[in-house]
Amino acid sequence: MDIENSIALVSLSIFLLMTFSLIVMIWYGRSNKLIYLVIPLVLWLSVSTYSTIQGLLGYPVLAKDIPEGNIYLSHTVGKDQEWLYFWLIDINTYVPKAYKIVYTEEGEKLLAEAKEKSGLGNPQGLKLQLGSSEQETEKQITIYNFNKLEGIIK
Repeated sequence: MDIENSIALVSLSIFLLMTFSLIVMIWYGRSNKLIYLVIPLVLWLSVSTYSTIQGLLGYPVLAKDIPEGNIYLSHTVGKDQEWLYFWLIDINTYVPKAYKIVYTEEGEKLLAEAKEKSGLGNPQGLKLQLGSSEQETEKQITIYNFNKLEGIIK
């Protein structure tokens, strides 16, 4: 069983446990007015468990728009060439973040080029944006030479 199925199973188990707890609470606490507040809260918590677990584990998130100002660290191609995983450092927080996008040959070539230039001592910036037309859902990766001195106050 892989991690995705395990997380889904844990989330489903928590949902069922909370649902059973609510049924018992309703059955034995008929006159309690607090139950009207507890029911939606418990159901919301049990449903939001899946996304919360994903965020806590630190897996790469699906990249949406990534603005300029991120330094490229590394990348790798996922199993069966389904995903491209890459790591960036946000220059505002200096925290590395892991992202993933759908695999394309063009994306892999651009990230390999960034890795090569970065290995030669030229830090690379990465910008990711959705396609320009409304029907185009493909993401466009832009690699550029990162200016280390830009924005530094003397």
